[in-house]
Amino acid sequence: MNFEEAVDEVYASHMAAEPYQDRYTPDIIKRHPELTKDLLTELASRREVPTVLVTGSKGKGSAARMLQTLLSSAGSVGLMTSPHLHDFNDRFRVGDAIMPEEDLARIVEGLKPSFDAIQSRIPKEQCISPMGYQAAIALTWFQEKKVSFRILECGKGVKSDDVGNVPHGYAMINGIFREHTRELGPELMDIAANKAAILSPETRAAAIAPQEEEVLELFLKRAEETGTKLLVYGRDFAAEDIRYSKQGMEFAVRTSRQYYENVKVPLLGEHQARNAALAIALAEEILADVGAAWQDGQQTPEIPKRSAGVRNVAVSALQEISWPGRMEVVSREPFCMVDASINRESAREVVKVLEELKREKALKEGEKLTFVIGVPDDKDYFGVVSTILPYAKEVILTGTVNRRYVFAGIQLPRLQEAYPEMPFSCITDLRELPALSKASLQAGGWTKGPTVILGTTALIENVYSPAILGY
Repeated sequence: MNFEEAVDEVYASHMAAEPYQDRYTPDIIKRHPELTKDLLTELASRREVPTVLVTGSKGKGSAARMLQTLLSSAGSVGLMTSPHLHDFNDRFRVGDAIMPEEDLARIVEGLKPSFDAIQSRIPKEQCISPMGYQAAIALTWFQEKKVSFRILECGKGVKSDDVGNVPHGYAMINGIFREHTRELGPELMDIAANKAAILSPETRAAAIAPQEEEVLELFLKRAEETGTKLLVYGRDFAAEDIRYSKQGMEFAVRTSRQYYENVKVPLLGEHQARNAALAIALAEEILADVGAAWQDGQQTPEIPKRSAGVRNVAVSALQEISWPGRMEVVSREPFCMVDASINRESAREVVKVLEELKREKALKEGEKLTFVIGVPDDKDYFGVVSTILPYAKEVILTGTVNRRYVFAGIQLPRLQEAYPEMPFSCITDLRELPALSKASLQAGGWTKGPTVILGTTALIENVYSPAILGY
């Protein structure tokens, strides 16, 4: 089995069942995470190390990457995120090393008999979720690499997601907004209830980012029911004195254990400071548990004794972090910035960054921008557009090369009716903008001037495709 065949195998069950499924059926009905539960539990038990699951509506990948960086001072850390920006194997890394293609092909070939056995027992309208396969790949590779910690990012939800079945002692919950309504439910609390399943009786501790009051109350109640220690942003930890710099963000972090001054991350946006605080608070908790286990003589030897404990939360490592596609300025002249924004909350962060860039003279004061926006119909496209509108000279709506995302043509007429003075246009995907390439940007050839590209991570993946911006 080669790499391409392995990736096809991951999606084979899903693709076979898709003709027999209604795409508008909620995930809680359509998905069957119970199919892979026993397999994932068995794979996880082969190497019992501190394991973290990550959920939220935005910023999961950034916060997970920060947590990986912080824990790396105490041992090797396996990280699984999704989706990818370049190739499928980008979803798996140990430290900074991405899983080699040949390892992915070999692991998928080894797992195939187990998944074939599951497939043989289910009707044609059911499928094994690609997320179940992905989690199995990650657990297998992390075992081979003898990692000291595991971090796995959940998909859209948790209750209806296979990754949620991976036994985990820790959880990180980023901001939860109204998104993926087609799959998770129409209301904010439907979405929050699905993600609240990340707290289970085996979850020792979790850290939660700022939330709507009703969402926080739901998680507090769930934590009480499961016996999970829940660290709450604003109460137990917070980012303070947040400021922009030419290198990214600078701020302080207050936790119940320590006060960290002059924390730096090379990523733009106040939300990245909150992400860092979230990761620091949970890293403290994990390393405190590891240190206590060492004192009790219970810790396995993968984590050196000298590395265990809260004092080893090495926040200085955050200033070296790299996470493309998050408020990333890919070109200064002419200006082009890319961000995975899918709702008005994240679009507000984009606006704050643009204001700061004007103060830095990276953008001219009062200059209007071209916005290329690819937010699927079931996400908050209207909120994104309405938030950035005062900064736009035109808005180009786009779909993605990944046709699993729904762009049914409803956005253009609705937005034109709401904002008749704004020039809107619509394209199928970024391939219809041939002038928008890395080479043309660097040569000043993108004639529409300063540009901001916002949308789902599938759109950001397209941005990094050699056929589009070519990074």
